[in-house]
Amino acid sequence: MGKKLKSLNRNTDIEIMDFQKLDPDTLHKIHPDLTPEILESDLQFVYRGVRYPGFFAVRKISGHLNYFRWFSFLLYLPLVPILGMFLLMILKKKTSQSIK
Repeated sequence: MGKKLKSLNRNTDIEIMDFQKLDPDTLHKIHPDLTPEILESDLQFVYRGVRYPGFFAVRKISGHLNYFRWFSFLLYLPLVPILGMFLLMILKKKTSQSIK
């Protein structure tokens, strides 16, 4: 998924990273709140010093991706954030069950 995001990314300021390859000190330099536990549990997006977790990360990233940027405004409509957070919660539960 990371490779696909890298290919769609049109903003050179955004770097898609695999947190598993980073040590805790490097994570702390990126953002003081980042820890391996937080990154294992949810998608994180740090942009200009602000950390966006979960669905809010998806919403922010979508505006910087080719093809998706034309539809990213839909993620800002009423009730969409609630549905998005619910969907990510279900996906997180399903993936954690399949890993075990």
